[in-house]
Amino acid sequence: MGHTCGQQVRSYIVLPRDQATSPSNLSVVRDISHAMNRRYGARCLYLIRPDAYVGFRSQPADASALLAHLATVFK
Repeated sequence: MGHTCGQQVRSYIVLPRDQATSPSNLSVVRDISHAMNRRYGARCLYLIRPDAYVGFRSQPADASALLAHLATVFK
């Protein structure tokens, strides 16, 4: 995503505390207390805006749908 949106979007993968490795090359955030899982659910793709609102949601995770959404935001 960085190549499409410059430095305006940062990508992270949220993993449970007991998962040993990341399935991608994204930066990892550990959900130690499972708060993210309880709030947002598992196996979803969320775009969280800087004001902490959800700007986009896809379940199951669909990167092409996110990129299409971002194309409309960053015209």
